[in-house]
Amino acid sequence: MVIINIAFWSKIKEKACVSSNMAVCAAMLNSVYGKHISLLENHFNPRNVGNYFLPPEKINALYEKGKYCSKYGIEYLIRNLYTDCTDDSTFDESSVSVSNSGLYYFPQSYLVNKEIFDYEFNIVMDKLYMYLENRSYAVFTDTESSSNITTNKILSTADLVVVCIDQSFADIFDYLDTYSSLTYKSIFLVGKYDPENHPNLEEITHVLKVPERYIGLVPYDHEFERSIKKGELMRFVVQNNINSPIPETRYFIKEMRRTAAILYDKIEYIKAAKTAKTVSQAYTI
Repeated sequence: MVIINIAFWSKIKEKACVSSNMAVCAAMLNSVYGKHISLLENHFNPRNVGNYFLPPEKINALYEKGKYCSKYGIEYLIRNLYTDCTDDSTFDESSVSVSNSGLYYFPQSYLVNKEIFDYEFNIVMDKLYMYLENRSYAVFTDTESSSNITTNKILSTADLVVVCIDQSFADIFDYLDTYSSLTYKSIFLVGKYDPENHPNLEEITHVLKVPERYIGLVPYDHEFERSIKKGELMRFVVQNNINSPIPETRYFIKEMRRTAAILYDKIEYIKAAKTAKTVSQAYTI
């Protein structure tokens, strides 16, 4: 099975909405295409991906069962990988299902030491992604904006980098000045997009010098914002995926379906290329 590692990253931290953008992209791929996706973070994040899918009462219940402590979650998986003590059950013990059809989040402990977590994640990173390939169509990693050890490694080894940007000429030019080397394996995601603001999609396409088919949009939508604050993102996507009575939400879903299609087509292209390379190497041997 060919696993695709996708890093969601931004240079501009919270302004680019990396975590919520990753969450809604995963929800759309899962809802529209039925794909199994594993979600994790390489850093401590108080407002983490799990908060967008799970209401507070669900998270509290998981705390009581040990799901949101060092016994389970991403730290549990990392330590089992480090000691080579993983089996098929480790995935279920480490993750929380956040949909009815194969969307899994690996929660993090609020007691984690940032430096220790970064160190341990770095040691087992290769093992981690290899382990997840048996259960996932793709692995989405919410990466820290700052250049820590694992962020640099993830960006360099990822099959695809989703660069989250905002509608700011200054921020886009800053990205081009410092990280343009990532562009060859990137698609771009504009968070809280407003077609009335500048730069708009056409202007962003011109500045980045990439085709429009490599730029996805996550428009601002009040109902979407409300859903992630309440931990009801999956319900929001499922209920509005076909049709919504609210014009702004219809526009949001339309653009998110387009963005999901961009991601899906790119993933399928990368999978085909990696499979062809593997077959070619097998014949060469």
